Amino acid sequence: AFWVKYNTAPLILALAFLPYLDFSDFDKEPRRVDLNISWKAWFTRLLYLASGFLIAIFGILIDFWQSGAMPALREVQFEVLPRYASTFLDRMPHYWSFAISLINLHLGIWTEAAFGTALVLAWWRRELRIIAPVVMMAVAGFISTASQVRFSSYAFETAYPFFAMIWGYVILTGAKGFQFLRGYFKLHGWRLAGTLLWLAAAQVIYFPLPSIAYTVGEDYRGFADWMRNPWQSYVNYAFQIPLEKLHDQLAIIDYLRKTSGLPGGVFVWGAAPLINFLTQRPNPSRFISNFALISPWGPARWRQELIGELNRRPPRYIVVARHDEIPVVTLTYDDSEKCISKFPEFGALLKNQYEPVENLDDFELYIRKSP
Repeated sequence: AFWVKYNTAPLILALAFLPYLDFSDFDKEPRRVDLNISWKAWFTRLLYLASGFLIAIFGILIDFWQSGAMPALREVQFEVLPRYASTFLDRMPHYWSFAISLINLHLGIWTEAAFGTALVLAWWRRELRIIAPVVMMAVAGFISTASQVRFSSYAFETAYPFFAMIWGYVILTGAKGFQFLRGYFKLHGWRLAGTLLWLAAAQVIYFPLPSIAYTVGEDYRGFADWMRNPWQSYVNYAFQIPLEKLHDQLAIIDYLRKTSGLPGGVFVWGAAPLINFLTQRPNPSRFISNFALISPWGPARWRQELIGELNRRPPRYIVVARHDEIPVVTLTYDDSEKCISKFPEFGALLKNQYEPVENLDDFELYIRKSP
């Protein structure tokens, strides 16, 4: 994970300290956090952690070196990734409103409110020592997400478990508050107030249930469809990720399976590596998606590399994707088909050496012309 995303560093830093911090005096004045072991013992354990981490990294580097992938590693990590982030920041107007909107989308207003509510409740109840470790990990996970600049949904997974714990604290504290008010009303004989309290609690509990029940029900229905017929379940799945285009992607796979007697690889001009995987047809290029080839952050020489690979090992089929634009990654609103006009060498190769054999809404399949 570290080689793919350097944003794991905040979590590693948190893990180096958090297990050894003593928060027992954090609710007293002056607030204090101490180590629960000696500094010498902590440093020794830190050396163990760092040694294990470095040994793993060293092993990975040896594997890259032996496989001949070291130049590609250096290229991606030290040339492309910095451009991937900086180009996005340079070309994204109103970046902060973009970031805030995605945070609200993926975390949710209620989760953000729960985070602040938990801090206030813990301060008021003198329980900061209880939630401080969870808050630290949630913040570390969020920093890991924010450092990626683009706020993808899957990047928040480093923080979700800890926000779930914070929700648990808020719910548990709310339940204790409910019991206290219930007892207080009962002690004073306020039956109407007690009844209204139950109604308020029922509303709080009911509020999230319909959407949760619907989501769970749809998941199990989709699972049942998959058990009956996996292939059809993928084709007709109602909640596909828009980029996947599963219906037409599986139609292309089915076509290629029926022509399995014709040898040769498949190159997908788009982002659909499932076609290569399920048909077991090799990709003639290292580019399993064209994101870097149609984006300003991708090195221009990569296009020439692709053309060279396609000429040296021409695939039998080329698949061109449509309606697969993803501006937040590629910084263009053009789909793969339209981007061919910006890559004349690929367009010429496709026109001169291939002819269309299958045309779907989201993909067009080309076969190599006979010599």
